[in-house]
Amino acid sequence: MSPRARSSASRCCARARRRARESATVADLLLEIGVEELPAGYVPGAIAQLAERARTGLAEARLEHGAVHATATPRRLVLAVADLPEAQPPLTEEVAGPPERVAFRDGEPTRAAEGFARKLGLDVAALEVRDTPRGRYVFATRTIPGRPVRELLPELLRAWILALRFPKSMRWPQSPANETFARPVRRLLALLGAEVLPLDVFGCQAGRCTEGHPILAGRRPIALERADYQAYRSLLRQHLVIVEREERRAAIRQAIEARLAEAGGRLEHETLLEEVCDLVEIPHVCEGRFDPRYLELPEAVVEAAMTDHQRYFPVRDGEGRLTARFLFVANQPEPADVVVEGNERVLRARLEDAAFYMREDLKLLMSQREDALAGIVFHERLGTLADKARRLVWLAEHLADQMGLEGHEHEAAVGAARLAKADLTTELVAEFPQLQGVIGGEYLRRQGFPEAVAQAVAEHYRPRFAGDDLPETAAGRCVALADKIDNLVAFFAAGLEPSASADPYALRRQGLGVVRMLIEGGIGIDLDRAVAEAVKALARHGGPIGQSASDTDPSTFDAVGLHARVRRFLEERMAGYLRDLGYRYDLVDAVLGAGGADTSFGDLQRRLEALTALADREGFADLVEVVDRCWRIVRGQQGADDASPDPERFEQPEERALYEALEAVREPFVAACERGAWEEAAELYRQRLAAPVHTFFEKVFVNAPDPAVRANRLALLRAVRSLFTERFADLSRVVEGKK
Repeated sequence: MSPRARSSASRCCARARRRARESATVADLLLEIGVEELPAGYVPGAIAQLAERARTGLAEARLEHGAVHATATPRRLVLAVADLPEAQPPLTEEVAGPPERVAFRDGEPTRAAEGFARKLGLDVAALEVRDTPRGRYVFATRTIPGRPVRELLPELLRAWILALRFPKSMRWPQSPANETFARPVRRLLALLGAEVLPLDVFGCQAGRCTEGHPILAGRRPIALERADYQAYRSLLRQHLVIVEREERRAAIRQAIEARLAEAGGRLEHETLLEEVCDLVEIPHVCEGRFDPRYLELPEAVVEAAMTDHQRYFPVRDGEGRLTARFLFVANQPEPADVVVEGNERVLRARLEDAAFYMREDLKLLMSQREDALAGIVFHERLGTLADKARRLVWLAEHLADQMGLEGHEHEAAVGAARLAKADLTTELVAEFPQLQGVIGGEYLRRQGFPEAVAQAVAEHYRPRFAGDDLPETAAGRCVALADKIDNLVAFFAAGLEPSASADPYALRRQGLGVVRMLIEGGIGIDLDRAVAEAVKALARHGGPIGQSASDTDPSTFDAVGLHARVRRFLEERMAGYLRDLGYRYDLVDAVLGAGGADTSFGDLQRRLEALTALADREGFADLVEVVDRCWRIVRGQQGADDASPDPERFEQPEERALYEALEAVREPFVAACERGAWEEAAELYRQRLAAPVHTFFEKVFVNAPDPAVRANRLALLRAVRSLFTERFADLSRVVEGKK
């Protein structure tokens, strides 16, 4: 057949297969799970899960399909699947049976062969014998007909629904004991084409009816003729529900941005927008106002009262100042004035409470609140907040010295550490716990404390979340580091380190905060010393766990092991942080594997940048080979790690040549490292040692019969390797770029 004829035949076959699929397509699928209002934070995850489970489940069921789309409102989860076939395709499978010697005797089938064929629904004549690595065995090929989709889908839908996971699920009165969901399920819609699927879950029988807006459209059932998602979407729109989440979000964004633009402001609360989108079914943006006298409150308090408590959007003017206006999203098209007045009244009550709490709090100086910390438990195993404050002062003094803070900066850091937790005794923080630190800083300003102390207290919780700003002042960075390092050491000592599935004390976030401050803030401290000081502080001011660390019972407090666990935890956070920045994973591991070097994480990134640049150069493989070949010989060899080479024991000139090259490069290499000229240091190491190392391995037998000679040669190789690995990177961990 000519190429043109083959191409034409191929197109004909493709068209035939497409027509066969189209003829077998019976309808689309539409599923709606009607629930009582879901928490806003549950909705995005439920949408993603429903779509993923549908795609995975259909693939496992061998069902071809068109587009899979999931969406939701607070009162419904929706799944639409296009172009489902009438039935599964037949499944052809090969089944291995008994050995030939068991299945046949003298060419005749035995009872074993007959039983094997009968089990598969086949005639004995359909069996065949094949050679396998284990010998000759009987095989059979059978075809399993596909099940009709209308029979299969109820099982699949039920499994997908029950597999949905939420932060909290419960059993509800109308549901069987083993069926849990985030909120009670009130109705089910399940259509395949025009046919209602026999789906029963959570005590609800599926039908063809949905509901519109619960108040404005009533709870009257709205019947659908068939599973047409666009018709369903349009029908709900007529009954005051925008079912498409992206459409609701776009409508809210457009309306809010238009209102903010009138004041010269812009949308600053993307997370709040995402949340509000899942609180309403027919959004309408309204504007409210409050008494300008409440603007005398700390701006963060006014904003938190709006965003965190009421889900309102603050309005700022063109210069970024907070105004006495706010925006909120109502769940109805044109809310009456009473709705606006109600929201204004609620916010006014919040702000009046905040003003009262602040007046009462300011009657007591922040410095007079230190004694009250002794009455608040930090953790049952870690003492009180007074113990925490003492540890914070201890560690802040140490870090301030390491960071080179002097004079007023040093005083500000230590003073802020002493007062950092004082606002936890105030009524305003009890009302707005997310503002701890910020409120403390504001109170210190209003009571006339130095601005440097107030600012450091205000920012010592930063960064609070991924992408948050770092502390701006040196004193703030010092106290923030002290607070996070102390938390890590304390909770690790109490056995409360994060697990694979839980991190109740947000230690991973705090570890990443330490890493970010050291790297992005360029803080050049010796992390090992800082952790060691935190361990000492815990032993002295650690509450019950500190008492167990006393000299009378040191066995319950493993300071060395604790130090190592915290250090390893921070290195893991560092590795993840650097990989997220785009650095090669093996180069990250190599730099983190350096031992005995300056443990400043800021210095670590500079070494990594230099190593990344070197990895793109022609001589990188030679550099890696010098370290890697030495490592492959010395690892696992006793005595290779704790001895220095003795020149008097050298027997061959190649040994002495390598030793002399090592001693000649040591001083310039170390000097280059100390001034941060990492690329220069690496080039010196490669140029001076690559050739002597290569010659050494060609001419010298390392594992000499004489134990003393062998140990000396191993010590020489260890010295060559450790010169680089203790100051720069462990190149034996490099994967890409080796020879």
